[in-house]
Amino acid sequence: MDWQNEKCVMVIDESLPLGIIANTAAIMGITLGKKMPEVVGADVTDQSGNEHLGIIEFPVPILPRFAGDHQTDTGKALPA
Repeated sequence: MDWQNEKCVMVIDESLPLGIIANTAAIMGITLGKKMPEVVGADVTDQSGNEHLGIIEFPVPILPRFAGDHQTDTGKALPA
């Protein structure tokens, strides 16, 4: 698979407490890694010598979902 062309985004309700947002993103990331283990890349070492395990092959931005906004990425409204 060509990871340069893969797109993934997490849309999380921004009205939730920050801890719930962080937990939601973490759980979704773990689930993504389990469902698509091929996206988990090689371990990398930063300039300070710290090792980071299994960095994902493409970015996954986290976007806010505003309360009352029921739009998908296609612009079609979802049922409330």
